[in-house]
Amino acid sequence: DAPNHRSVHKEPMPRLGGVGIFASFALALLALFLWGSLSNWKMPAMAYSGRALWVGLGLVSTIVLGVMDDFVQFRAVYKFLLQIFGALTALATGLVISEVTVPFLDWHVDLGVFGPLLTVIWVIGITNAVNLIDGMDGLAGGFSTLAFTFLGIAMALTDHWFAAMACFLLVGAILGFLVFNFPPAKIFMGDTGSLAIGYLLAILPLWGSPESSLFHQLWLLPFTVVLIPVGDTTAAILRRIRQGVPVWSPDKEHTHHKLLRLGFSTRQVLALVYGTFVLTGSPVLFQAMLEENHWGTSWLLVLSVGSVVVVTALFTLLHVVYRRKFPDPKPLTATP
Repeated sequence: DAPNHRSVHKEPMPRLGGVGIFASFALALLALFLWGSLSNWKMPAMAYSGRALWVGLGLVSTIVLGVMDDFVQFRAVYKFLLQIFGALTALATGLVISEVTVPFLDWHVDLGVFGPLLTVIWVIGITNAVNLIDGMDGLAGGFSTLAFTFLGIAMALTDHWFAAMACFLLVGAILGFLVFNFPPAKIFMGDTGSLAIGYLLAILPLWGSPESSLFHQLWLLPFTVVLIPVGDTTAAILRRIRQGVPVWSPDKEHTHHKLLRLGFSTRQVLALVYGTFVLTGSPVLFQAMLEENHWGTSWLLVLSVGSVVVVTALFTLLHVVYRRKFPDPKPLTATP
């Protein structure tokens, strides 16, 4: 990865760390399958289902897209088409956001025909959101480690054991990568890692039947888990629309870019991002732990919504402070 006008690093850096992450993830999963076949312990039944195979196909297509993009820089339209294929593999297995529950009122809103469309938008959006925040040493790797830890615990609490196991295997694989990616980095995860991590971060909360998936039981957790990359991506889209350039045009105004330019060190930026994630995600995770205590979960839900509001306000404040110090820059040339 050669330095350019958008990069933070100053020297060429290998960027196939994502291959290492998912090679170790696949080997660990294979080892568990072999252990299950040679002992009395059995893998969760869902591991052998057609659903797991379809999701695996979507993951493989995303990894192949990432590897090819790391080498030849795919045009945005081709990347988008392959990401649609990955999202459709989820739909083919019944992983659909079919309803949402209104907090406190216990209302279940059936999304009907809009469910599949929302699912495709969710999968493609989260996949690209994680890809966009991968712009600084330790940022995407540390964020995804925390995200899969939170999701893994919630999955275990809601008896989605295969998805929980996948989350914890990913945590181990990403931690192995972070040893070499924490600043100063020796390798990047590249699009291979960030796209595949984003894909699984979108897919795993949907695991289970339409009535029992974590997304339907506790949709606020998947939302808060991806709040940082989604917020950053939304701001980038609005910024590019305002500048009159395509939404996929590159720039150097993501949240970590702004914080670095305002004088924060790399480690301080990581501490802020990690702390923000824990602030927004912890109350919802505790809500899952105290599912039977409705009084406790109600207060935790209020706390969680409040933390999201606080983070959104801080995000807005950062934008205002940054824009006052650095007025709108000249838009960068769009990438086709």
